[in-house]
Amino acid sequence: APELISYVPQLSNDTLAGRLTQSTFTLEQPLGQFSSHNISDWDTIWLVVALSNATQSFTAPQTNQDISAPANFSQRGYYLTLRANRGLYQGDQARGQLHVLRVGNDTHCQPTKIGCNHPLPGPGPYNSCRSTSLSGPEETGSVRRYTTHHTFSTPAEGAS
Repeated sequence: APELISYVPQLSNDTLAGRLTQSTFTLEQPLGQFSSHNISDWDTIWLVVALSNATQSFTAPQTNQDISAPANFSQRGYYLTLRANRGLYQGDQARGQLHVLRVGNDTHCQPTKIGCNHPLPGPGPYNSCRSTSLSGPEETGSVRRYTTHHTFSTPAEGAS
């Protein structure tokens, strides 16, 4: 059976310039969230950026060709970015350091490149709250839908 990870991404609570803009947002890193014995150090962890109405149509990529790039966002309503493995999100990292994921931060990457952290293509809404089971030929997992939040920002927050 798919393993449910009850983690819900959170916008960073740190006071950061540009924490929430029309093309980026900053999340807390999911430290210690992938420590299950069923997840190996070699399993790939992706952040899925999706419109709130696209989560029902999201399916786990079966091959590398199925991985949606930012350029496919207008057709699919989602793309995968910030490829990592659980070693990057160990729960025992040094305190006092800033541990955030800046989504949409790479203005120099090509939107057709898989895994590109390209600026968000619009203000959303992104993310909402339910679990979805995913399975592929080699792996089984679970994705959680998150509470919708818009990336609209006030002029003070939007400065970057």
